[in-house]
Amino acid sequence: YISLGNVRYRQENYEDALALYKKAASIDNNETSIDPTHVIAYNNIGNILYKQNNLDEAITYYKKAISINPEYVYSYINLANILANQNKFEEAIGHYEKALSIESEIAERYYVSRIHKNLGTVLKKIGKIKEGEQHIQEALRLDSENTKLQKDTSSNKQ
Repeated sequence: YISLGNVRYRQENYEDALALYKKAASIDNNETSIDPTHVIAYNNIGNILYKQNNLDEAITYYKKAISINPEYVYSYINLANILANQNKFEEAIGHYEKALSIESEIAERYYVSRIHKNLGTVLKKIGKIKEGEQHIQEALRLDSENTKLQKDTSSNKQ
């Protein structure tokens, strides 16, 4: 169900993707056994709800994913992004920092650099300019060839 849900998601058929992810999350869902793939289903449900601007429900699903697997870094990133957009900066910072602490799970430098970039942006918004700049510089160091990241970080210097 998750793979088919991913196909529907990429096709921007969010209603079908949502139904498939919910089906995946409900298979054998009982108190004694939680399938580790449920974390992906819950995270992806959160992604769809985020796209549909249902932020509170998306937060609920990201937190459920984290409760199933506290080492699933993507749910921390997604949750932090929503919180930052809601100006809940301190809470967002905690989730970005947790995502960085699970860095070993992140296979791609892109994700680590985006976490540093987002964390740096949030830190600067709460007045921690120097600490924010350090994270932004780390983002650029990790992904120096990413022109979108370079553009994003240069616009943050204002």
